[in-house]
Amino acid sequence: MTTEVARLTGLAEGTPVVGGLFDISASILSAGIVEENQLGIIVGSWGINSILKKDVVDDKDIFMQYYYGLPGYISYMEGSSTSASTQEWFIDTFMERSKDVYTTYGKMVDSTLYKNSVFFLPFIYDSNVNIDAKAAFIGLQNNHTIADMMRALFEGVVFCHKMHISRLLPYCDNPSVVRMAGGATRSEVWMQMFADILGIRVEISQAEELGAMGVALCAGVNAGVFDSLQDAAKKWVKIKKIYEPDIEKHAYYEKKYAAYCAIIDAMDPVWSQIEGLKE
Repeated sequence: MTTEVARLTGLAEGTPVVGGLFDISASILSAGIVEENQLGIIVGSWGINSILKKDVVDDKDIFMQYYYGLPGYISYMEGSSTSASTQEWFIDTFMERSKDVYTTYGKMVDSTLYKNSVFFLPFIYDSNVNIDAKAAFIGLQNNHTIADMMRALFEGVVFCHKMHISRLLPYCDNPSVVRMAGGATRSEVWMQMFADILGIRVEISQAEELGAMGVALCAGVNAGVFDSLQDAAKKWVKIKKIYEPDIEKHAYYEKKYAAYCAIIDAMDPVWSQIEGLKE
């Protein structure tokens, strides 16, 4: 902080000033993503999926590549607004909102059979398959309940993440762990579903405001509190919950995801016709 700026702002002269991060990078960083074999996921308004590499890749199918806060690393990012905000839409449209959303509706999902024929395409706000794609429930019958629909919504969101992750996996051989961030990490049922569908151990950080924490880690490094971002992550990132994948459920979800992808493929030529009905 220079003398002139200190005079104008009232802040102390000599205060270190550090360039900040945008929210995605900050949240992934504060989840402890500092190695190439880790997969970072944010389950919030957007579904963000990220890995670290040391080189930029010429691949038009990767949604975004940007310089990471970790020197020498590039973040490959895949995402769309097909994530946890979909649940908010469903609750506000069809149900009464509970004070503890993730516990209440997690119990509802947990009360249903995981083997069922209901699918949900979570394209309420956006799509990761076709610009004209719209949300849809598929496979409903008279024996299904609102709880079955909520389970399908949970699964559909994870399937969207899985589809994004499939575009990253050619550049990330066998990620050993998934570090999760975002409001949906409060849902134990949803986090276990991520582990079961992805077939990878899921770890949840003890911190809740991960974006703010990521910025603080960078400030700490530049102010000399930490030796490096790796050192900062080692000292500050604490894991409060681990979800191990259920092998039997993972095998089932591999089949259901294949059916989900088949539905997407079958609908691809129809979306433009549906969009045309608005005219």
